[in-house]
Amino acid sequence: MVSFAGFFGFSRGGYTGLVDIGAELSLGKALRLCEGNDSPICDQVRKGNAAGTRPRPAHQGRRDRRPARNLFRRGELSKCQRAVQLWGSERGGDGVTPENVMDIAGWLPMKPDFHVAPNSQHFDFLAPCSADLAKMVPTICADGHRFDRAAFHKEFNADVVAFFLKHLGGAPQQ
Repeated sequence: MVSFAGFFGFSRGGYTGLVDIGAELSLGKALRLCEGNDSPICDQVRKGNAAGTRPRPAHQGRRDRRPARNLFRRGELSKCQRAVQLWGSERGGDGVTPENVMDIAGWLPMKPDFHVAPNSQHFDFLAPCSADLAKMVPTICADGHRFDRAAFHKEFNADVVAFFLKHLGGAPQQ
């Protein structure tokens, strides 16, 4: 059995990982995001089992005016007491704004190892696409102006591995 004390998550996978280490997901907000959306994650949210969460009442009080894609609110990350490396794109995309990521960075109780990838868009964090994949899904494969995804991933991958080695004490034990 392999035991890990860390996770790597991209986009909604990052939200899932934060929930695994103590964040509380704003399910009321997530349900509003899923209105008219039949995606698998929205099906899980409607059933109350996205990221291991259980249904709970929507937050009461003043309505949150931040962009709707940020599923966390101030205070909901207070139980995250683990080292976190957080990356954000300079330009955002797919409903994730640079401000969303900066909010999360500021709300984590332990200061994260925070990086913003210059000239990047949301999907630039996905591995470089093959020519065939780029034809099939250009939305996730098109690099922005002045962004070299292959070069970025060499640095990004090395930084992520170095972070895990530092905070997990080396290779996982089997």
